[in-house]
Amino acid sequence: MKRLNIYTALFLVFTLLFNSCNNDPDRNLYPDELIGGFELLPIERTGIDFSNTIKESTYFNHYLYGQIYIGSGVAVGDINNDGLADIFFGGNQVEDRLYLNKGDFEFENITKKSKVARNSGWTWGVTMADVNADGYLDIYVSRNGVSANPSERRNLLYINNQDLTFTEAAQKYGLADVGFSTQAVFFDMDNDGDLDMYQVNQLADKKLLLINKIPREQFKFFKDRLYKNENGRYRDVSEESGISRNVAYGLSVNASDFNGDGWMDLYIANDYAEPDFMYYNNGNGTFTNVINEKLKHITQLSMGSDTGDINNDGLIDLITTDMTPEDHYRSKTNMASMSTEKFNSMVEAGAHYQYMTNTLQINTGLGTFSDIGNMAGIAYTDWSWASLMVDLDNDGLKDILVSNGIKKDVDNNDYKMKLSNLKNDISAEDLFQLSKDAPSQPISNYAFKNLGNFKFKKVSKEWGFDIPSFSNGMAYGDLDNDGDLDVITNNIDAPAFVYENKTTGNFLKVKIKGEGNNTFGIGAKAKIYHNGKIQIAENTVTRGFISSVEHDLFFGLGKDTEIEKVEVIWPNGKVNIFENIKANRVIKADIADAKAMKLDS
Repeated sequence: MKRLNIYTALFLVFTLLFNSCNNDPDRNLYPDELIGGFELLPIERTGIDFSNTIKESTYFNHYLYGQIYIGSGVAVGDINNDGLADIFFGGNQVEDRLYLNKGDFEFENITKKSKVARNSGWTWGVTMADVNADGYLDIYVSRNGVSANPSERRNLLYINNQDLTFTEAAQKYGLADVGFSTQAVFFDMDNDGDLDMYQVNQLADKKLLLINKIPREQFKFFKDRLYKNENGRYRDVSEESGISRNVAYGLSVNASDFNGDGWMDLYIANDYAEPDFMYYNNGNGTFTNVINEKLKHITQLSMGSDTGDINNDGLIDLITTDMTPEDHYRSKTNMASMSTEKFNSMVEAGAHYQYMTNTLQINTGLGTFSDIGNMAGIAYTDWSWASLMVDLDNDGLKDILVSNGIKKDVDNNDYKMKLSNLKNDISAEDLFQLSKDAPSQPISNYAFKNLGNFKFKKVSKEWGFDIPSFSNGMAYGDLDNDGDLDVITNNIDAPAFVYENKTTGNFLKVKIKGEGNNTFGIGAKAKIYHNGKIQIAENTVTRGFISSVEHDLFFGLGKDTEIEKVEVIWPNGKVNIFENIKANRVIKADIADAKAMKLDS
């Protein structure tokens, strides 16, 4: 009888996936002759010469700081409202840097005069958001590092003075978090029209706990924090919201409405043994972690994450990255064999079913998600960081980008065998030499073209993403306003990559104008109808890994030249409707023009 139930359950799962594929209006409708691909622009063209250079030393190397190679983020946004997206890079040992877009992919380094790098520190996550609701994007910086002094880890909030200068004001706004911070996401948690904030923090690096002897009174800073916006200032509501019960090594965060109830939920990807958090918004100021109920299994060493509708069924899906190589040799040399005993003990301890692969979690619409990462061919991409679901060739289907590479293969099995013979009294100088001897192999980033029907094609080489690197933060934006999305990566020990998108597909861009304390309309959704197809997107910018993308919403249309209808749905339930829109246009959805009405079912 049990065998029959198992087969019946499998039959139902495959039937669901089959029906979803065959009901997908986008399947095989986009012609192969659409041209996609990218050109890596030289420094001489862009003026962007930023490199996140890390210099190790006798008393600063991966033996003394295990997080040294995580890298830093990149944020894309228009800081002066001139219609051109600018770029902010986070730095670890080097200072953060801000570049002003002058048009035609020419950028000016305005870091010094803008005053956005006056505070030294180890930057991880960077996000652009209008925190003070004046219509100009501010910059929030999450900081980590080796310091046992909380003031040296304090996060930074650069308020935009509207004249290409910024004033640091994190303490003024209640956002001077002193945890070992990874990344922040600004979103409206209670649909009251202003931006709240979730801050991902970590346990102090275990080596720091031993060497720097972080005092126990600082352990309270290790937890994630939820900050509620109250009349323009932020108050820590972590305890009352229900998100303060867990401590983990969080690496990325996404705000998204997974269950379509109009309230923004949260997904936090956690490294090591602690499972990811999937917080559903209860609509009353509290959140419930539903990871065990909604996802059948998850990544074990979760890095980057992103959300979006990968199969155009109107439901929000989820991707997470891990660190298992596609290459058999690297897999055997850099990864430990999986222990069934350890796996079972983790499950019994409540750590969920965790596997060392990327996941692509498809929203079934039945209250659960189904991972198709292996079936889709995107499960193994080496030591991966950012994962982005974004339509790169404007064919109407979201593709997948993954940033990749670890500066030193510290988990190399041959290298670890050598270390196992070390004496306990080894000197710092000898330890540093061993650190320098660790294997180092740059790995190219990954690009997967969405073919529809849950099929993906690896196109890293064809699209120009096959340059070996140590890439961490990755973001996208339409840097030249030509209707396709360009890509930027933050690299360790190498200049940042700036890729110009060369696609030929048609597009629609929806600019979102909010009101009050949410001027950029974070949380708004757009749904478009064209040639029998439907697409949906959410206006939220913290995506991938310690980075944020350009505001507003972008849709690829393939060869379609007209959109029958566009619906922009606001958190307050009001809707903007546009009809019979020509392709290759920019339309503006203003909440002031939105009306309360019943949408088509």
